Amino acid sequence: MGDTGWQRTVPAFSCNLIRHSDNYADWAMTRLDRAQCLIYTGDITSGLEYASETITTIAPAQRRGIITLRGRGIVETLPEGEKRLPAARSFQELLQRLKVWGLCLLDHTRRACVLCVAGGSTPEL
Repeated sequence: MGDTGWQRTVPAFSCNLIRHSDNYADWAMTRLDRAQCLIYTGDITSGLEYASETITTIAPAQRRGIITLRGRGIVETLPEGEKRLPAARSFQELLQRLKVWGLCLLDHTRRACVLCVAGGSTPEL
């Protein structure tokens, strides 16, 4: 337990096999998995920067839906203290600008809907 070498190798290898132009969703999700692995192994800043780079590389319309939701999942797994790191704040701000309007997802505390607050209007990305 704790041996995470494969978690760095497999997603990195997968990223090389999937070209961005072939399938942006698979490419982005694989890269976000690699970002999560970097974070899990303690390289939090690099993982968050990699996730940010991944999301900003694809077209604005492609960022919506499952890709943005996966990014939100990355943020939710961070301990509270790490959410205050500059890279974490930057990534959270990026995701905030890419809200997935029209999808209702309750936050992890079930206090309020974090995505449907704006009443359905779609912001410019």
